[in-house]
Amino acid sequence: MGEQMNEHWLDVSLAQVVERGRELPPAGPAASVGEAIADIFGFETVRAENAALRHGGNVREAAAASVARPAGGKRYTVKIGECDRPTANSRLYPRSEWAAAVDRANAEQCPGGFLGGAIDHAGPLDGGSSKHRCLIWRGLELRADGDVYGTFEIVAGHSDGKNLLAWVAAGGGLAFSTFGTARSRPPTGAERRQYGLAESDDVVVMEQYRLVAVDVVDNPGVAGAVMHGGRQG
Repeated sequence: MGEQMNEHWLDVSLAQVVERGRELPPAGPAASVGEAIADIFGFETVRAENAALRHGGNVREAAAASVARPAGGKRYTVKIGECDRPTANSRLYPRSEWAAAVDRANAEQCPGGFLGGAIDHAGPLDGGSSKHRCLIWRGLELRADGDVYGTFEIVAGHSDGKNLLAWVAAGGGLAFSTFGTARSRPPTGAERRQYGLAESDDVVVMEQYRLVAVDVVDNPGVAGAVMHGGRQG
């Protein structure tokens, strides 16, 4: 967005900044300008050495002096999945499937900001919609014991993100579940022996897995994929 932050951007946004600034607590012109920009555009404002910001200078000067950058909130690391064991939905993801998904996430999705999460999974008519995504996943890790962990931020400027932050601050717990596409098939006899599955276990093996999102849900997709008051487990 930095390349687009020109005079036209300021003309369009300043009216919003000023209007939003009037609604904020009377903490001084500099604080109001900075908070209004952050509130409207979801950015942190870096005030640094600019006197206009520190001493309540001209609104245009203050806005122009602020360096807008993507918001970087507190990061949380939680369990989101596991391999070689059936999930709560009786799906078994071989380690090779999760390894490929983690590699893709860390190489493409997370660096580009494309691995998000919402409150609850998308419905059947919501395919391709990202309007409720209030989590950004910054990286995934497949551990030696088969557990998959992810590190995420809550988007503070998003309406759902504000609700999540308030919930976490009050000590509320969150559960997580992955959302993606795959093909399923019954396990072979060799796989039943490999994974310790009984003949009566109604489990499917997942193949060609592509992770799309990791969402907050009511019930975790795997045991331990929960967070209480901002802490894992």
